Amino acid sequence: MDSWRLVTRTGDYPRWVLAIANLLRDTFAGYGEIIGVPVRDPAPFFPLGVAGLFDTARNAGAGSLRRAGFAVDGKGGVRDAKGIGVCVALADARHLRQDNLIELRADGAPACDLAVAVERALRRGLGSVELEAICRRGNGSPRKLVWRCALKDHSIARSMDAAAARLLDLVGYVIRQPDQASDFPQSTLLSVPEVSAAFAAGASTLSRAFRHMVHRVTANDQWSFRVYQNLDPHQLWPSDEKHGIDFVPPIDKIWADPFVAREDQLLWVFFEEDSVVSPKGRIVCVSIDETGRCSEPEVVLEESCHLSYPQIFKCDDAWYMLPESGGRGNVVLYQAKNFPYEWEPVAELLTQVRLADATLHRNDAGWWLTASGPGQINAESVDDSPYDMRLYDTLHLYHSSALNKNWRPVTMNPLRVDAASSRPAGPWFQWQGQWIRPVQDCRGRYGRAVHLLAVESISMQGLKERLVATLSGGGETNCVHTYSRVGRDLAVDWNAWRFKSDLLNSRKNPPLFEFERYDSLQG
Repeated sequence: MDSWRLVTRTGDYPRWVLAIANLLRDTFAGYGEIIGVPVRDPAPFFPLGVAGLFDTARNAGAGSLRRAGFAVDGKGGVRDAKGIGVCVALADARHLRQDNLIELRADGAPACDLAVAVERALRRGLGSVELEAICRRGNGSPRKLVWRCALKDHSIARSMDAAAARLLDLVGYVIRQPDQASDFPQSTLLSVPEVSAAFAAGASTLSRAFRHMVHRVTANDQWSFRVYQNLDPHQLWPSDEKHGIDFVPPIDKIWADPFVAREDQLLWVFFEEDSVVSPKGRIVCVSIDETGRCSEPEVVLEESCHLSYPQIFKCDDAWYMLPESGGRGNVVLYQAKNFPYEWEPVAELLTQVRLADATLHRNDAGWWLTASGPGQINAESVDDSPYDMRLYDTLHLYHSSALNKNWRPVTMNPLRVDAASSRPAGPWFQWQGQWIRPVQDCRGRYGRAVHLLAVESISMQGLKERLVATLSGGGETNCVHTYSRVGRDLAVDWNAWRFKSDLLNSRKNPPLFEFERYDSLQG
């Protein structure tokens, strides 16, 4: 039977260390222990002080570890562990001789300093923290896996909880991989530049939290969208933004996730409508003619659960819609009975899953579905909380030879944990001979910007991409999180704070966008 050892800082046993210990105990049936070792530098002072008191991940746990019977302080350091089946090190393990060693680091420092790494990332306005697992087996070359997990700009508590939970996920992912695997999928993160944040870098997390609270009390965090027709096919962004049509909802509504489709000489735009007072999304559509005249919004799909992100597409002369319904734990495909007003469910593509913004794509190898979230879940514990950061930084990929059946995950799900490039942001589209996949940048907050990634390859072994362009907000436009391109039609949404009273919204400023290209192609 395999035994295990967890090496961390002496006396520093927060709850998340206990969670890693319990994971190892459940995975390996043999003897297990936690060794607390003295380190060269003392445990850093947690900078936020009072805020740390409310940090549920950092506080508590030491007593539980000792009662579990495997927390021991190593007075003279930790001895070599040649006979241990697996050793997980949160402290510096460079000099530890071990047959099967997993060293965990947070932003380059030992993972026992996770709280400090999270605080440092928030102070710098990064909105994410990089977690590393370095796996060494015998004298072989080390394998390295890096996850860029999402944080909350305005909350040290939620950020620390998210980072600790992702570190636990990382340990579970690594120990499940076969020993003979030469490398991890997508082990190198995409090089994605920083984009303007909703809160200035360098400001304290407490000041961000205060500003966020003031915003929540006085204003609504509102989404609206803009539609462009007859875009130059060689351009990813219009050279003249004045020709867009803006759709701004009433002050108590949210209009987001626009998807476009052409039928009967009209451009139809399907989008999520949500209420600020009692959030539960439903699918609404409007039509736009060639002159830019628009119809009134009309509800076309509503269920007992929240619906959003209505991907709309045509296949074999039939119209289909794949809305997000992650709160009920499945992915359901709808077909139009009477386009665009009547829809009926025709297939349950995935069950017992928690996924956000599932997006379909078809190529010669069949159908592919990308989505973000925890993935497979227990049917009895469907968690529809928007605070699960895996909804923002974890990429899953599924495949089927047919649209409506036999869907299965690829071998190495999740393919990637990267807050900057995982969550889908619109349909795949073809541009200059290559497929482009829009993704959300969720570093620091939900939907901070959209990155356009050129897909170089996709298979059951993974997804290889490179960055082409970034669309973000400017001025009072906080965020952009959907880029829906079909042919020469484009819809994007944006976020802005609007006062709860229309008396204070004396004028509605048009959205401002910033678009930047990173490749050498023209357009």
